[in-house]
Amino acid sequence: MIDHDKSPSILSASIIDDLYSVILSRKNTGNPDTSYSAFMFSKGINKIAQKVGEEGVETAIAAVSENKERLVEE
Repeated sequence: MIDHDKSPSILSASIIDDLYSVILSRKNTGNPDTSYSAFMFSKGINKIAQKVGEEGVETAIAAVSENKERLVEE
């Protein structure tokens, strides 16, 4: 749960920690049929790197040529 009384940097660290825990759980015990993260882990590091690269490019393009809402969607 997010504590809105904390500073933004502490909030960010907390969110990253929570996200890391979820991803690690998906990696270790997730079902590739029901979890996209588990599915990507089952495909291996090269597929994960490819997907991260694709998303990075899409985000960069949205940042320079789309509106703020589109950037947030990416």
